[in-house]
Amino acid sequence: MKKAHLLLFALGLTLQLPAQVNVDSLRLTWNNPALADTNRLKALLDISWDLLYANPDSGRSLAWQGLEFARSK
Repeated sequence: MKKAHLLLFALGLTLQLPAQVNVDSLRLTWNNPALADTNRLKALLDISWDLLYANPDSGRSLAWQGLEFARSK
């Protein structure tokens, strides 16, 4: 019975862990004008969410940049 509880606890922990973001590939996506605007904007917003807690000023700046990009399109 203890093993089942331990297994369920470990499974619950792994489901709650956030996915790691590969910022380099997201930046390449954002800087590639040949891609669809939707994909580029999603990449920029993923970067900004990744920076939200580590570097809030940069995350906010990128989010505003994404907003201006969306408004221009």
